Amino acid sequence: MGEVTTWVYPRIALAHAQRQVEAIRSAYVEGGVARVRDLASPDHPAKTPVETGGPVAQPGRLSDIRTAILGDLASWMDAPDPVATIARDTARFDIALGRSLYKRLDIVNSDAAHLETWNFLALVLLPDVTVARWPALHPDRVLGSPSKHAMQRLWIRERVLGGILDLSSPKPLGEDELFQLFDRTALARNHRLVRVLASAVIGSRATKRMEWARSLYKRITFLTGARLMDSLTDAELTQLVAAEAAMVPGPSPTPRLKVRLSADADEARLTEAVVAAWNAHADYAFVDGEFEVDMAEYGTAEAVRRLSARVGDADKHPFVVEMRSIVRDPVLGALVAGQ
Repeated sequence: MGEVTTWVYPRIALAHAQRQVEAIRSAYVEGGVARVRDLASPDHPAKTPVETGGPVAQPGRLSDIRTAILGDLASWMDAPDPVATIARDTARFDIALGRSLYKRLDIVNSDAAHLETWNFLALVLLPDVTVARWPALHPDRVLGSPSKHAMQRLWIRERVLGGILDLSSPKPLGEDELFQLFDRTALARNHRLVRVLASAVIGSRATKRMEWARSLYKRITFLTGARLMDSLTDAELTQLVAAEAAMVPGPSPTPRLKVRLSADADEARLTEAVVAAWNAHADYAFVDGEFEVDMAEYGTAEAVRRLSARVGDADKHPFVVEMRSIVRDPVLGALVAGQ
């Protein structure tokens, strides 16, 4: 195998970055994301070269990187209204962007620590991506700290968490859950601990997961003052976090379905299967509240029929997936189809 090349990138200083933000803001007001796209460039007259650290990415490579990242984000950035499309699914967009940045940049870690590097990437090379996610262009997001920056924070999260940030999850880790985790220095400096905590939050069935996560982070942060977490093995960290998680006020119970009991054996079997699936999967991540009402109002077969009409084939929530499995049974499927 050949040697893997890592790169360093051009930088622009704060004063030039602020002027770039104003240019992006004006363009967005004039013509939205499409107008900002016209400002994107692989070069900038005020860029400063990086004298040491590795090969510097030149405009040709930067153009290729931009094309690749936009390809990775096509389902959002090619939409008629990228801002609205991203706003409906910010958690998954952030994961996809972070993954793309980490993969496409091949950036030297020390270079990625410099905000001036991200000034260039976010405001010169990819200004349309930045404004599509943060149209207000708040200074915290375009000129701010690593834990808040529009792109730097996502690169860091991908580097630390990798596959834990799962695009297929019914409810991926959200902005507040991740910000609270990475902004706490006592936690963020221990990457193994961050990964264990992130996994615990994803696995939680808490109805108000964000509040639950904050409570867990606080408990673990308090413990870092008395214990040297770096000395613990992965198994010991997992055990510690699990013990503290058990002390956080528990999740609200899954809402119980009000079902119509049927004397018909097949209808009763359908209802039992649906209730079991609900109890197993219909937690905080299931946002279709109509299903509960339909079960009480119309019965199981009609409720499942209506649910099937509302959700798309791309819906991967475990409850929906199990509903599809249930209706593949010839008898139960015929009931739902009204045959």
